[in-house]
Amino acid sequence: MEPSWTLQTLVAELAGRGGKPCLLSVSGTAVREVGASDLAAQATAFAHGLREWGVQTGETVGLIAPNGQDWVVARLALGCLGAVVLAMDDLSTAAELRQILEHSPCRHVLTSAEHVEALRGINPGLEIVVLGDSPIPDTVMWRTLFRLETAPLPSIDSNAPAMLVHTSGTTGTPKAFTLSSANLWANAGALAAERLVGA
Repeated sequence: MEPSWTLQTLVAELAGRGGKPCLLSVSGTAVREVGASDLAAQATAFAHGLREWGVQTGETVGLIAPNGQDWVVARLALGCLGAVVLAMDDLSTAAELRQILEHSPCRHVLTSAEHVEALRGINPGLEIVVLGDSPIPDTVMWRTLFRLETAPLPSIDSNAPAMLVHTSGTTGTPKAFTLSSANLWANAGALAAERLVGA
């Protein structure tokens, strides 16, 4: 196990792999490969912009969007900042989102255009960054936050909270709990050891 592992570690490793494909982006019948260093560069540039926008290390930040390249870049960027990511299911109803956000409040949310109206109905004061290319009034388009900077990102403790997760709620109200980077590595490392995922 790597006790000091964080998503910053992963992004640094990706940056060193050059153009080696690390992500497949599927749209309809079109499949596009995303190179490791390109993915790392996008995540790092977005992380710098999010920090400038006001996201702080240790802050809980909501993330709700479809699976895909944009979600991956956003998740890695938040990880590089040491934000505690509140990842919500893209298929959640407005009522489900309300329940989560009322129990796990946050001031910043990264989302797709489809969820903006519901999120504003839950908390009009949310600061919203929209992933994708659909402009929405009074929100920030994510690409405008990308910054090509070389300044170091904040140091992150692998035992600090990295993710806020909710139980399914099958026996009652969903309960929130945190996972650290060390927890995430323990899961990923176990999968890699069994060769269920590759490095």
